[in-house]
Amino acid sequence: MQPLLDHAPMLHSRSFEETRVYLARSHAIDMELAGPRGREFPMDVRLNALFLPGQWVAYLKYGAALRLRLSRRSSPWFARESGRRQPPAVYWVHFSLRGNMQALVGGQTCDGDEDRGIVLSPTSDNTLHTSNGNARLSLAVREEALNRHLAAMLGEAPRQAVEFAPSIDATSGHGRRLAGILHWAAAESERGACLGEPRVAARFEAFVLDALLLFQPHNYSEALRRVERRVAPRDVRRALDFIHANLAQPLTLADLVAVSGVPGRTLLQHFRNFHGVSPMRYLRNLRLQRVRDELASETATQVAACALRWGFAHPGRFAIEYRSRFGESPSVTLGRSRKH
Repeated sequence: MQPLLDHAPMLHSRSFEETRVYLARSHAIDMELAGPRGREFPMDVRLNALFLPGQWVAYLKYGAALRLRLSRRSSPWFARESGRRQPPAVYWVHFSLRGNMQALVGGQTCDGDEDRGIVLSPTSDNTLHTSNGNARLSLAVREEALNRHLAAMLGEAPRQAVEFAPSIDATSGHGRRLAGILHWAAAESERGACLGEPRVAARFEAFVLDALLLFQPHNYSEALRRVERRVAPRDVRRALDFIHANLAQPLTLADLVAVSGVPGRTLLQHFRNFHGVSPMRYLRNLRLQRVRDELASETATQVAACALRWGFAHPGRFAIEYRSRFGESPSVTLGRSRKH
């Protein structure tokens, strides 16, 4: 199925030259054919995309096999911000929906398919090869947004550019969750664009940045682990103890502030410094994990009952949030435990 990120596609063309010019002018990407063109593998280009303040999510299909050359200037914002002296550098994440990809990163090749995604860092020029009929979901993250998020987690600005490991597992762990939330973004945008709501868009972008910085290996991974190993301030420890002791109760931020003994702004900052998320996001993540643990056990019988027990009263919103975090619906988790 083709996910649509805009009801009006940014580009739909069967012309190689039209596509080449479009990518060069709008993205600063050089495109050339990597295989035969003709009746067997005709050009059939579809590019539907969604712009957020610091991220870009797109569905892409080219038809023919192509070679795409990306420099540090290559960016979905290249034409939109042509007045800037230095166009924003971006990190690219590609998850294949069909067909294969191969990236040349720093002189080494990295293969991508439906099980393995590709992460490209703007620390060097990169080349991406796509097979005939390849279709994928792609994500672009502005370097400046990623650096701001990393600085908040480290407590200081990074001194070097972040460089990610180029391969990401799309079948499990954070890779599966990241691929899942891109699918969710595509589906939501097609249904009416809840990502147009600023608070939802901000949460989406924060999730993506957390997933990349906390779990995808990069040159600051060890520094982040050292931050996590520091002894948390007393206010954070008090809030954590209270959360774990009252996980199934209807807690509010005001409750956590009262227990911590510090102003709300201080608690929020300390929580983000030591856990990378706000206290309420930490609480919801913990509750989601409890639901998942229960659904994966042999005792669970109903998704709704498990969700309600851990404070999720709205089934629709719970299902969306569960899928975005774990890459599958709660009913799939429950069904797998029943099979076992």
